[in-house]
Amino acid sequence: MKAKDRFPWDYFVIAFVITWGLWAVPVLAARGLFSLPLPEIAWVAAGAFGPIIAAIVLTAFRGGGRGVGRFFKKTFNLRIPAAYLAAAVLVPIGIAVVARYVFTLAGGAPPSFGFTENPLGTIKSFVVLFVMVFTVGGGINEEMGWRAYATPRLLKRMPALPAAFLMGAIWWVWHLPLWFCAETAQVNYSFWVYGIQVVAFTIILTWLYINARGITLTTIIAHSFSNTFVGMLLLVTAGEAFPVTTGVYVAVAVILIIAFGPRRLSRKAEAEELFKPDR
Repeated sequence: MKAKDRFPWDYFVIAFVITWGLWAVPVLAARGLFSLPLPEIAWVAAGAFGPIIAAIVLTAFRGGGRGVGRFFKKTFNLRIPAAYLAAAVLVPIGIAVVARYVFTLAGGAPPSFGFTENPLGTIKSFVVLFVMVFTVGGGINEEMGWRAYATPRLLKRMPALPAAFLMGAIWWVWHLPLWFCAETAQVNYSFWVYGIQVVAFTIILTWLYINARGITLTTIIAHSFSNTFVGMLLLVTAGEAFPVTTGVYVAVAVILIIAFGPRRLSRKAEAEELFKPDR
């Protein structure tokens, strides 16, 4: 059995050790054990690089510099199928828009994001937030681990839906220390509802990954648009809107499972290549 066909226990252990080791600092500081030498956000941002660091370390260990080069080349392959590039942009935007609309219908009061009053300023804010998310807020730093490294190894051992559920559960638990920090967005959310949303989002991202022929740039874009637009339209600290947003993610995930099938989350014959063990 080749390394790529084995369950990636080593990857998950390294990713968790790096992330939780760094996030332990603000967690302990929040308990009054010491004062932080750097702002909490610096420790949170640094810890969020655990997934990509673990992926690069293991890729370098097994494939050397050339292996790392191939890893980055495949991740940033620009030949994304047009339909799935569009989906990577429009599905997250649609989820945020529908969630805001449903939240408003239910009597909620989502915050104004100021586009009518200051469209240029709103666009600038969106661009800045998108770039931040793309690079350090869950885009490159997480997707190059969860999707580029771990997901293909899970798909070679199990069908798409179980792989997505397992990856989603691991990703959810990975966030656990953020509920024990002082200033993270997660303190406004139910841990259990957050887990449902993460698993649903993982199903959506796995669907994109498979149908985009394993090009992780697709999921980096989707993850970045998701975090950015939910932040712009509902604000990440609006905990009261979070269950509604989660419901929309779940609805989209269920539609994809029904439409594309739980076994492969795809109707494309070429998707089978992602599930075949390496010879």
